[in-house]
Amino acid sequence: MSSEPRRKKTSYAYAWSGQGDIYDQAYALNRGRYRRAQEQARTDPDLPVEQRKQSAMTVIASSPEVLEELRQKHEEKRQEIAQSRIDYPRDVEESKDELARTVRAEADRNYGWYNPLRYLYRHWGARSSTAYASDSPEVAHLRTKVRADESMVAGLGEEEHLHANMRFIRMGDLDPHETGRTTRKLHLLGHGGPDFPAFTTVQNPTKMHQYKLFDDLAKEFKQQGVLDRFTDLRMESCWSANPVRTDIYSKPDTYQPVIATDAGVKRAPGVHLQRQLKAVHPDQPFQIKAYEGRGSQLSNPIGQKQRNLTNPMETVRQSTVAHTFTHLDKFD
Repeated sequence: MSSEPRRKKTSYAYAWSGQGDIYDQAYALNRGRYRRAQEQARTDPDLPVEQRKQSAMTVIASSPEVLEELRQKHEEKRQEIAQSRIDYPRDVEESKDELARTVRAEADRNYGWYNPLRYLYRHWGARSSTAYASDSPEVAHLRTKVRADESMVAGLGEEEHLHANMRFIRMGDLDPHETGRTTRKLHLLGHGGPDFPAFTTVQNPTKMHQYKLFDDLAKEFKQQGVLDRFTDLRMESCWSANPVRTDIYSKPDTYQPVIATDAGVKRAPGVHLQRQLKAVHPDQPFQIKAYEGRGSQLSNPIGQKQRNLTNPMETVRQSTVAHTFTHLDKFD
């Protein structure tokens, strides 16, 4: 196996806002890459270095203001992690102390002074998150709390790594040799809904600055030369491939990106974006990958990205509900 250091394979995301959940979506994308890389290293340790997945996320901000907001939020997150290095171990100790007091009080109450079980329960189980058959509901709850606090401490290393491997730049600052037009994809961050021609920063927007209309986004892309570097666009918004809110589109043979209804023509958000991009980039090749369902998550243990279809309990591999719209497609 090569001793060469691992090369970071960067993922790219486009942030049109620094508010709402945009930063958190970029972090979630990087977390997925990290966990898939961990699983790959475990299952295939002899894989050549250049083929290994890596955890690195470059977020491209749409403006200097957005860049400043993202960098500020990033610094706040890292400060929170640093503070957690102090707070979380203290929380574990406080939880264990509370558990110990409760366990020992119950041992004294339930067992005689000379009963060996009293000694074992008082000393072996007093500060452990391991469940015992003799645990009362109160003790069982406290043990669960200890486990939760311990898991928070254990997860700090991953959070530190992920935040350290995120960077924020403008499109103009991106090295033109860093990306290849046919090999790099750009994740578009934001929330959305079926037949909705815009991204939002939050799931239930109330103010105009929380929207990004696709026609404005297309013009922004042209001005910044986004499609000169990225031609594979991935929509991270919910229902990005759905013209209407329904679950029938989980069947490939019934999928329709455009539907005529009594209320008029309904188009998938991916179609709305395709039409706007094509209008301002008539000769530029590109593809947009959109997804059915309302949101994505990571499955365990391999970190495979899943897509929720109609409820949080119903998930499928994201690739099975993906639909691609290209510059060659014609939609009325």
